[in-house]
Amino acid sequence: NIFDILIGLGLPWIFIASQGYSIPVVTENLNSSIILLFATVISVLSFLIIKKWQIGRFAGVGLIFLYLAYLVWSIFEAYN
Repeated sequence: NIFDILIGLGLPWIFIASQGYSIPVVTENLNSSIILLFATVISVLSFLIIKKWQIGRFAGVGLIFLYLAYLVWSIFEAYN
């Protein structure tokens, strides 16, 4: 994730900004995204502590499902 943010977003933004263009950032749903991010971090960390830092198949599938549900919700919110 750190690589994606620093390289995947950083380099193109530096290139565009060096050309004199501005980069608009939409902040309409920022609060809900921040709340969901912290809830996810707390949930996963709690889950890992309870399971003694091991994730089984069921937990992995559940986490992937939650991520896909978040993506669907985020796309739905962007178009409404």
